[in-house]
Amino acid sequence: MSETPTIDDNTYQAVYQAIVKDLSNGYKKPQIVKDLVKKGGWEEQTATDLVDQVEADLIAYKNSPEGKADLLKKHKKNMIFGALWAIGGTVVTTTTYEQATEEGGTYIVAYGAILIGIFQFLMGLGGWIKASR
Repeated sequence: MSETPTIDDNTYQAVYQAIVKDLSNGYKKPQIVKDLVKKGGWEEQTATDLVDQVEADLIAYKNSPEGKADLLKKHKKNMIFGALWAIGGTVVTTTTYEQATEEGGTYIVAYGAILIGIFQFLMGLGGWIKASR
């Protein structure tokens, strides 16, 4: 078995953050451990312990008041931007429609901005309601 490489604090933090990102993106723990062993030269038990610790830290953070506040802030931001996209698309559609009916010509139906905005707003609202519990 290879020995776990000696790493400095900056490297450790980079590995820690990479594991946080991988877990947040839905990668499974065994795959992350396998990558640490194969690509980073870590011992399997050390890699498993680190991934377990990162997962425990993430759970603790998500359940902390600070973590919940950050999550609510993220969902509120999605609601705001979603509403802005939907409103902007509606304004473009109604403005160009009114112009086309008065002066003739064509108008723009900004259905992409409206639909994506509604979707983003609803995703933010659902997340906000879930995180508020």
